[in-house]
Amino acid sequence: MPIDKHPSVECCEVTFRRRATNGETAVAIVGEFNGWSRDTHPMIATGDSWSLTITLNPGRTYRFRYLLDDVRWGNDWEADDYVDNAHGGQDSVVDLTATTPSVLTPEPPPTSSAGPANTAAADGPSISDDVPRAADAGDA
Repeated sequence: MPIDKHPSVECCEVTFRRRATNGETAVAIVGEFNGWSRDTHPMIATGDSWSLTITLNPGRTYRFRYLLDDVRWGNDWEADDYVDNAHGGQDSVVDLTATTPSVLTPEPPPTSSAGPANTAAADGPSISDDVPRAADAGDA
């Protein structure tokens, strides 16, 4: 199940999901973002899967693993990367480097269907500025 990332200027909401595969009764996300704490981020069971949304700082990568029933370790098979750990296995990685505010692309300004804007002020007066309009003719 994919990891969803919802960045904002100051943070990134990351939703981790994992299918219940072996009848586990408890799953926690353990990683660099919580000091590898087994208790900080327990996941919530929903049907045949587990999920949890965590607010993380953008601009870096985080190693993590799933802890199942407080005894088995599991990786996220849709993680952004995997790196070797000191225990002879691998950690999953969630990459938030592309979610930094300087990398986020702002939405373009809305375009008007009325055509190009009048640029007379920037380019000087246009010919139409000197011609009186019909409404102006009756005022003279």
